[in-house]
Amino acid sequence: MNKKLRRISNASLLFVYAIAVSGCFETGDQVADPVADDAPQPPPAAANGAPVISGTPATMVLMSNTYAFTPTASDPDNDTLNFSVQNKPIWAQFDSTTGELTGTPLLSDVGTYPDIVLSVSDGGLSSGLPGFSVDVVQNANGSITLSWTAPTQND
Repeated sequence: MNKKLRRISNASLLFVYAIAVSGCFETGDQVADPVADDAPQPPPAAANGAPVISGTPATMVLMSNTYAFTPTASDPDNDTLNFSVQNKPIWAQFDSTTGELTGTPLLSDVGTYPDIVLSVSDGGLSSGLPGFSVDVVQNANGSITLSWTAPTQND
């Protein structure tokens, strides 16, 4: 066979192949690229895990005494955590970095502070403790007199 004819044949085949492949793309079909399919693919992005919060807060404090509760929290992805509080008692302070709820209620604060909710967030997901109440109890004031007579006999 003539070399010139063979070159034309190879060029013709390449032209026909190019038309066939481009026709596939025009109809929305895709042709697998064996080189790209063998290339290593990056691993899928890991899903964000929700932070976990736990702890059991005290539910009573005597007026003029300090109340303090700090929950324990962690994140499976080691994301930075931020805390929030709902229904914070007026006499309490809250630290959004540690989740600490602390304060010293006064006589004017005696009463029940319901539905306090502490939550933690990793910026994407959040978790919260069940709501709780804190009762501020008044200290007993006054005096008592005790009378006692020592026994004279041993029975």
